[in-house]
Amino acid sequence: MKTLLIIVALVAVSFIALLAYGAGRDEQPKRACERLPAFGADSEPDEDDLEDWCPPSFAERTRGLQARFAPGIGRTKHVIEVRQPGASFPVPPEPDEEVRMAKLKLLSGSFVLIRATPEDASICLCAEGAPIPPPHLTGGCDSRWRKKHSGRAVCQGNFDSGGLVFGPTGGALQFGTVGPPARVQVQ
Repeated sequence: MKTLLIIVALVAVSFIALLAYGAGRDEQPKRACERLPAFGADSEPDEDDLEDWCPPSFAERTRGLQARFAPGIGRTKHVIEVRQPGASFPVPPEPDEEVRMAKLKLLSGSFVLIRATPEDASICLCAEGAPIPPPHLTGGCDSRWRKKHSGRAVCQGNFDSGGLVFGPTGGALQFGTVGPPARVQVQ
């Protein structure tokens, strides 16, 4: 019990120290970061190029992870009936949220291609064991989906749900299906 109390006390003191450090810290960076220019395969940066280099933004590098825990695009769940390509679902603007995620789940049907506009992203949802429509074996779906399904004619497991990221300006989800009608839950 004493060990637990000591650990809790250390965590609390560390948290207070971080708050004090953050409050007293100057918000302006000491120097402006510059990105390295693009180099070809036969050239490398010299010391002058590296002098003002800063590592990539942590926020940029973890955007995918942030999106998983981002708020959804709405409080209620909507079910979209996709009978033919062209069904659409508007994503309203939300200036208070920098990143939101349209959380999608295939409820029925075998295959649906969903595109996010204006983000120009896409995701394929398919039921495990369902045949993959030939046009989607090579393109249209995201790279993770294509890599997992390369050379396969049926959908692999755990591809019946996913998400598409939206910024504060909103946009729309465009649904397309090849084959039987599908139902997709959007939250």
